[in-house]
Amino acid sequence: MAETGTAQPDLVSLQRWMQGAILGRGAAPGVDRVIAGDERLTAAQRLTLYARGYRARLMECMTAEFPCLRALAGEQVFEL
Repeated sequence: MAETGTAQPDLVSLQRWMQGAILGRGAAPGVDRVIAGDERLTAAQRLTLYARGYRARLMECMTAEFPCLRALAGEQVFEL
């Protein structure tokens, strides 16, 4: 957690928040309360970096596991 001395969200709430942030359901409210920023990256930049990496890893797995589906759907549709 980024700030000390503030109320910590329960695990379920934190997981739901993170899932929403990763899936891109709009802005991630309270990102500065959940993720620590520093002089290199802000909290929002860290979240964006994580979300992009998460999506890239999922696409890598999907591509390896479902090559026929990718060929049938076409790369553009498959990567939506």
